[in-house]
Amino acid sequence: FFPEVPLVVCELDPSVAAVARDWFGFREDKTLSVAIANGLEFDLGEGQHAFIVLDVDSKDTSVGMSCPPLEFLSPGFLGRVKAALVPGGMLAVNVAARSADMHKQALDSIRTAFPDGSLFALKASDDDVNTVVFAVNGTITAKGGEQGGESSGQKGKKKGGSKGSKSAVASYVQTDLQSAVRGWLLDIPDQLTDPLDLIEILEGLRAI
Repeated sequence: FFPEVPLVVCELDPSVAAVARDWFGFREDKTLSVAIANGLEFDLGEGQHAFIVLDVDSKDTSVGMSCPPLEFLSPGFLGRVKAALVPGGMLAVNVAARSADMHKQALDSIRTAFPDGSLFALKASDDDVNTVVFAVNGTITAKGGEQGGESSGQKGKKKGGSKGSKSAVASYVQTDLQSAVRGWLLDIPDQLTDPLDLIEILEGLRAI
């Protein structure tokens, strides 16, 4: 959907990458590459990524959480992920836990790793076991001078208040985050549409 956006996929099992290539038409190119590595050991660098997605299945069914494995919620790993994000960058974590205690533990771990940012959750329905948790590295900067955000290059105080009441944070989601996504879409060469309906999806986010 976004052919000009550089993506790096980290996959533990080389046979998974082979199946993707042989049976699903997956191809690497100048903007899409696959690294066969353990995600816990993969070198993320520092301040290099605008968006990191963590979607890892756990084989240990005894802990009450099928995604992600607990190792990916450790302070050390989440600290490296945060350091790898640019200011205003975002981590998305797929959390699948039938145990309320494990779900809370996952959220607490992410919140602790991002003390200076905001956390949001997106869930398809109340019956869905999966929750996508978004953690912002600091403050989101919206482009174009739209309501609730800074225009590109400005260094004034942030409008819309990401701190304070839940209603203020909800307003922050509706304005700053949507504005940031609009600005990001505009920055992509030849990207004239929102093919994944990202702006609409953002309306389902809730502050946590």
